Amino acid sequence: RYNVSATNVSITAFFVITGLCIWFIGFAVDVFTIDWKLGAVFSSFTSPIAYISLGLALLLFLIQLVMKNSDDESNESKLPEITNPFSILSIGSRNTVARTSFYLVKAFSIKSALLLIGLCLLSELYVFVIPITFDIFVNDAGWSPAKYSGIVGGIVVFGGMFGQIFGGLLGDRYGTRRVAMVGFLALALANATLAFLEPLWTRTTLMTIFLIIQAFIAGIAWICIISLSMRLTWSKVGGTQFTAYMSLFNLSGVFAYGLTARMISIFDYSSAIYVGAVLTMITVIMLIFIDETETDRVLEGRILDDEEWVEEDPDTDLGERPEWWTAEDLEPSTS
Repeated sequence: RYNVSATNVSITAFFVITGLCIWFIGFAVDVFTIDWKLGAVFSSFTSPIAYISLGLALLLFLIQLVMKNSDDESNESKLPEITNPFSILSIGSRNTVARTSFYLVKAFSIKSALLLIGLCLLSELYVFVIPITFDIFVNDAGWSPAKYSGIVGGIVVFGGMFGQIFGGLLGDRYGTRRVAMVGFLALALANATLAFLEPLWTRTTLMTIFLIIQAFIAGIAWICIISLSMRLTWSKVGGTQFTAYMSLFNLSGVFAYGLTARMISIFDYSSAIYVGAVLTMITVIMLIFIDETETDRVLEGRILDDEEWVEEDPDTDLGERPEWWTAEDLEPSTS
């Protein structure tokens, strides 16, 4: 097994590490210099290099796989090892990176964590209707932008806040996954109701009440999803893993906003709202297959009431095998 704290790594691992590092550096420079041409120019060089490195890594991996499964015993030779790109770091820093990487891979290796990644990427696809909703209230309902901002940024926010408080209480009582499923089902119906109320869009009082109820339901649903993300976060990499979940939620929202123009060009407002309601149901479907206790059972080692602990097969253990770590690996970082 190779890890980033080793002095030498396989040539496949070298290209993977190099490609990912180059891509990340180019992406970071592009993001932080978004208003300048420097980022685009820099990214135009780093992205092809990164993709070539990752492509070579995939090719070498396939070659190594063929060599390993070959019937010819003469092909047992391995691909050459080269210097680890992380060797420029101190031993303590390399050990820290290796340990964190190992824990992250382990944290995301369970089924529910992988499913939650997919849920994060798909859960906010329905928010493409938010710009449509703004246009409906300003142009069709006759609200001024100041009035819309005052209502949505005022009393509607309190509706969402109380929904989150109530959702937290329900999650503690009945389970976050179960309440989240019911919450997103209700949110899908609430989103569809906006299109159903098209003849009443001009009635300010009624639509204000609708927005408050919609925010209340969304608060219940989303606080339970966030709580579920915390339940499926391993304590050893809690900050990194939970932040990754939240970042994927944001990425889903950014992608959804990019769909608004295309949806408007294909559907009218009412039809687009119904499509958004259907997309809200994706979260409900994915929650069916997620076990909110899996991280506690598999990674944290906790057992439920009336449950007997059964030692797992050591050959399939994903835990920290003592023989994987030397005394040097366990030394605290001095960097």
